[in-house]
Amino acid sequence: MLGELPLPIAGLMCDEKAEVVEDKLGAMKKEAIHLGVSKGIDTLIIFRKK
Repeated sequence: MLGELPLPIAGLMCDEKAEVVEDKLGAMKKEAIHLGVSKGIDTLIIFRKK
């Protein structure tokens, strides 16, 4: 795993400030592009352990 954004509020929302969330998401998107994912493809899909 290269990054994560915990969603502790009902598994849908984060309890961090918007700026912190934006920074984390930006870093995750940059890493995805670095790994070869084309720009414009949303790679941030949520998987939940069963």
